[in-house]
Amino acid sequence: MRVAVSHGKVRVRSTAGEAFVQAGESRWFDQAGAPAAEAAVAANRSRAATPAGAKARALHASRSAQEESAVPSAREELPRLDWRTLNDSGDYVRAYELLVQGAHVDDDAEALMDAADAARLSNHPEAAAKYLGRVLANHRASAATPLAAFTLGRVLLERLARPSEAAEAFAVARELAPQGSLAQDALAREVEAWSKAGRSEEAYRRAHQFLQLYPQSRRAPAVKQYGGLAH
Repeated sequence: MRVAVSHGKVRVRSTAGEAFVQAGESRWFDQAGAPAAEAAVAANRSRAATPAGAKARALHASRSAQEESAVPSAREELPRLDWRTLNDSGDYVRAYELLVQGAHVDDDAEALMDAADAARLSNHPEAAAKYLGRVLANHRASAATPLAAFTLGRVLLERLARPSEAAEAFAVARELAPQGSLAQDALAREVEAWSKAGRSEEAYRRAHQFLQLYPQSRRAPAVKQYGGLAH
């Protein structure tokens, strides 16, 4: 299970213990709740069962018979040290280094979002935005795409100073999941983004919409401020 946090802090508690995931982080947990390295190994083994993993095993098996006989069981037990294994264990810097060196990224929403995490959390927001943009462009129907759109909005607004594009990304997050858990925050951030883009009329309209939908929201004061409704 992947836990991604957009703001605040999430506690994951199970029989394996307790872990906290902070805003801007995402971590993998296995079914027992074990975080980080243990979950990364489990995720990597799971991927090995996919068709892509089968292809990789076939290439691996083509090594010389001498190599195969030397360490037959150890190599099978240890997961490959690829960028996703590093990313799942929180080593975003090394994961991104492998991506820059040309490591393959599958064209599916989950892989692209993992690549975006590696770029974003190793301080490469431009690259993160490109990966997230590919999710929106190629995987519109994926259940992960609203989160990708919301994250893209945050990267564009907070890291790249591109508020107009950020507002559009937040709007996509709401469009794809109007009743989803991110809808309220996405609309509030959209008001903020339009305001910072100098689009006061658009910010005003969205602020009105927000207050009609979520009059008791904790975000209402900020929305009023950005939307020009504070007085």
